[in-house]
Amino acid sequence: VVWSLITDAMEAIEPGQSTTRGPCIRVRLSHFEPVMVGLDRGDGVRCGVTLVVEDNGRGFEGPSPDAFFQAFYTTKGGQHMGLGLAICKRLVEAEGGKIELISRTGRGTRVTVWWPCAEDVQRGSP
Repeated sequence: VVWSLITDAMEAIEPGQSTTRGPCIRVRLSHFEPVMVGLDRGDGVRCGVTLVVEDNGRGFEGPSPDAFFQAFYTTKGGQHMGLGLAICKRLVEAEGGKIELISRTGRGTRVTVWWPCAEDVQRGSP
């Protein structure tokens, strides 16, 4: 998941792209409280981590926020199959997590992933 998101961010920054700060990819990992991200449904999830991968690349728009996570949906053209984000979403949700993508044309993209603590997942929480 991490590799796929960083690779997507790298591919979003075009060679010679002029931005105020220059090409930039930011990766942050931090602790979260489940209530903050809607994972606290009374099911015992107590803690987790948040991963944010953000770029200032070309950004893109989709027909709906969920379209980015549909298999075979791509904004990159024929050289890509459009499976990366669909696979990421399935893997994240299989571990009880949540993934969100926000993108603005010409301003970049931010993907945020929330994963619950391993001990919560092992106990049967999502």
